Amino acid sequence: MKKNIVLSIVVLVLLTSASILAMPYPYNLESRNSFDQSDPGQSRELSSSANAVTGDIFGYLDAIDVRTPSAGTAADCWGWQAPDGQEYAIVGHETGVTFVNATTMQIVAQVDDICGSGGLWRDVKTYGNYCYAVTECGGTGRGLLIIDMSGLPFSVREVKTVATSHFNSWHNISIDTARGFAHLGKQNNGFLMMDLADPENPVEVGWVNSGGCHDLVVFNDTAWVAEAWNPTWSIWNLSNKSAPELVARVTVSEPGFVHQIWPSEDRSYVVTTEETATKTIKIWDTSDLENIRFVSEFLGPSQLAHNVLMKGDTAFISHYESGVVAYDLSDIANPVEIDRYDTYLPSENSNFNGCWGIYPYTQEGGSYGSNMEGTVHIFGNVGMRSDIYFGEPPLAVSFEGLSSHNVISWEWDWGDGTTSSVMNPDHIYTEAGLYSPSLIITTADSSYSAIGTKMISVMAESLLVASVTGEPLEKIRVDIYAVNHLPATRFIVPIAWDGPLFLSLDSVSTQGLRTEYMGTPGLIHSNQVAKAKTFEISSNTPVAEGNGPIMSAYFQLPIIQLAGSNPIDVSGYGIYLPKITTVRGTYVASTTIGNVTMGCCVGMRGNADNSPDQIVDIGDLTRLIDYLFISMDELECLEEANTDGEGVVDIGDLTVLIDYLFISMLPLDNCQ
Repeated sequence: MKKNIVLSIVVLVLLTSASILAMPYPYNLESRNSFDQSDPGQSRELSSSANAVTGDIFGYLDAIDVRTPSAGTAADCWGWQAPDGQEYAIVGHETGVTFVNATTMQIVAQVDDICGSGGLWRDVKTYGNYCYAVTECGGTGRGLLIIDMSGLPFSVREVKTVATSHFNSWHNISIDTARGFAHLGKQNNGFLMMDLADPENPVEVGWVNSGGCHDLVVFNDTAWVAEAWNPTWSIWNLSNKSAPELVARVTVSEPGFVHQIWPSEDRSYVVTTEETATKTIKIWDTSDLENIRFVSEFLGPSQLAHNVLMKGDTAFISHYESGVVAYDLSDIANPVEIDRYDTYLPSENSNFNGCWGIYPYTQEGGSYGSNMEGTVHIFGNVGMRSDIYFGEPPLAVSFEGLSSHNVISWEWDWGDGTTSSVMNPDHIYTEAGLYSPSLIITTADSSYSAIGTKMISVMAESLLVASVTGEPLEKIRVDIYAVNHLPATRFIVPIAWDGPLFLSLDSVSTQGLRTEYMGTPGLIHSNQVAKAKTFEISSNTPVAEGNGPIMSAYFQLPIIQLAGSNPIDVSGYGIYLPKITTVRGTYVASTTIGNVTMGCCVGMRGNADNSPDQIVDIGDLTRLIDYLFISMDELECLEEANTDGEGVVDIGDLTVLIDYLFISMLPLDNCQ
């Protein structure tokens, strides 16, 4: 198909100094430039995707359904690499944001943000450990949704939704990661600039009234803006946030809806899309801002393109019913299709179906494509999948190796000291813990690897009870510890304390503990006769994995000192069992029993005068005689004077003490 393109560029340039144009981005122009495309240009044949070049860019691994019961579509996608090297596909959709581990093909987290039909258009970007999302849902207090991703691979934390001025709904977001600013775009208006110096509390620093802003991208204080029905695109210098300056504006002839724009890495050219049936993807030479030139155009078989992102000289395009498409733009006058993967098989028409978003910036060379039908496609070299991800030992797991190559050999390492060389092996984990299975594949010309960091959770969660000693009438604190291998959102703690010391449970608390932010434990069940109660501690925000107190139980000791110890048991009673709910499931915890002991007895009995050195000598005999026959003043520690261990201090204890000191000198019994 041939098409004559009429192109003219009328350049109006008002510059105070020609040397300004030689400055690197961002430009610091003192005046504005307007560029109009209207002069005739060269005739050329549009690159056809009908006979797609088969490349190795889109090596299909898997498609993950990110829909929820109330979300039937997906929108934009982005990606993030965690500090541990794991890659995540992030998908915005009608009811929130979904996070997918791109190695294990597992949905690891979901943030719900149900706000109406406008949520269909949800855009996401990342900065540091944070994900920022915008949507065209309106409503009081809406604007920018902030999500903390530092808890991955197990969970994310919804920080808050920040209310914004000008508008409370946005179509697009771009983050200048080099400068630390977010830019929120509003259709047919402009864009808002926000400082992310405090990532959880962004601050508005300026508004750019571009007249139209469907989509924008910002690098190093320079913004490229697609201006919708205007129909124009523009370049802005944002180095002075209080006075942004227009660098250039280009008018598209015979336009569609000027939808999106992306510059090359060296900023020598830009690529624009128009999201209108039969309107082409266009390449513009921006190496000379005095003479911005239309160079060439191309389009896939569905004749309707959505977004384009550049990586090197490769253009990655989300092309609706044509799927994901890659073009080599090393010669911008002759774009060449080098790979395509059709993510929408029913048809190849100019309809709003199929691929919405594309993300090509993974460290391993893979990419993600989000489909409007509710899936995200993962492309890469190697991945893995398992039928289950958590459970109690012994845990039997069936694995599946995924690759876009012809594989010669498969090498699995289960993370527990054992291995396998089968493509789709089974493995049994016998010990509790978190495991990171890894896979290395070998092909005819290379090898590729993947690791599922903390992918398999073999749980043996525990509740442990401390042992303490108290005095008569004392209110003592008994801490209950949780050992949780994964972030936990709920603890069910049954306590039974019947025993010889006649304890009474005064109160429970989380103050000063790992769970303090979860508030005071709630009472689920009480049986005063059996001396048993069950408490719940919970929050939507999980407590991090670890080992430490989650609840303190305060017991009132009786008025008189009693012998023996009182068990504090959290193993459960009746239907009330100790449970820990983690991000991967609810487990009945293993437990230990703690003890409450009354008294001051330390080590061997016999220290009747309660001397600090704990030595049993003639002074203790004198004190015991005084207590029994002379002053009868109360002993400092009855249990120490109870040398025969029979519970009552009497003449028998005196006899045993005399025997120890002067006759047999056999050791006395210990306190416990």
